[in-house]
Amino acid sequence: VDAFHSHNHPALATTGVETVIEQSLVLPHPIKRFSVSLDLATDVCVISLVPGFHDDCIKGFIDQYKARPKPKDPRAIVFALYGTGNAPQKKGGFVKLVQEAIDAGIEVAVTSQCPSGRTNLAAYETGAQLLHMGVITSLDMTLEACVTKLSYLMGRGISGRLLKEKMETNIRGELTRLDPSVDDRLSVAQVSGGNRRALQLYH
Repeated sequence: VDAFHSHNHPALATTGVETVIEQSLVLPHPIKRFSVSLDLATDVCVISLVPGFHDDCIKGFIDQYKARPKPKDPRAIVFALYGTGNAPQKKGGFVKLVQEAIDAGIEVAVTSQCPSGRTNLAAYETGAQLLHMGVITSLDMTLEACVTKLSYLMGRGISGRLLKEKMETNIRGELTRLDPSVDDRLSVAQVSGGNRRALQLYH
């Protein structure tokens, strides 16, 4: 059924005359007792970039947050970019707005509009700029998993570099880490020098 298809993961089961479950792909039961976290930070805006989009909607989202009195509840923007993580190269205002959002304390994450594959910000010039700025990359998480994970982690009071680290670390099978030699190519240091799945959370 397409509604339950995870593009970046093999089928957990096949149904025909019989239902065959791929036991080797099923995660083990958690050791701790199941619990549900209700402390979610739900102020997360998802913006899918399209050719010719106007910056005003992003600017308004940032300005509204900057006008709030302190202390402020956490807020995040998830940008669904083109391909593996590309944004308009000739639209310098977009990159400046991302920096403005970060400076205002808004967490910024990027994902892809492609249903399969993984984000690789190092592949394009604009993406490399975003990576150097410290935006969170969703790797091969689905958009839904990315938003849910952001809400969960920010709800626990996690922000900044620690949030980026945890967002890019597998918790419950929501993302796939490549081997370190490949992942190192996507690091900020490498970029500076040279130029998704359902989410289950337990705690």
